Amino acid sequence: NNEIDGLISISSDPCGVNSSSITAASELHIPVTGSGGTSLSVAAADCGVNLVGNAGGSVATTTYTRAVSYVCALVDAMRGRTSVRGRRRKRQQQLTMKMKMTMKTRTKMLR
Repeated sequence: NNEIDGLISISSDPCGVNSSSITAASELHIPVTGSGGTSLSVAAADCGVNLVGNAGGSVATTTYTRAVSYVCALVDAMRGRTSVRGRRRKRQQQLTMKMKMTMKTRTKMLR
């Protein structure tokens, strides 16, 4: 339904409990990143997911550096995908309109 642009997988079980999300990511060509080198390797090899970024490598890293790595990998993978840009632009327009309406309402209340 084009609402999910990327998947961050943290030590998932691609052949078990997480098989539906991994299969969906593969079928929809959604970029996948995360930790758990073995599980991500299985997802890439057996399920054909679009693995991006550094898969695994959670030893001697902080949660912050891993989070930054995941986001950077997904952003890099999504560059040039017009659907992501179009949705972001539409959402920004919606928020701008909402802010304008809020400002008009506040102005009226102050009068």
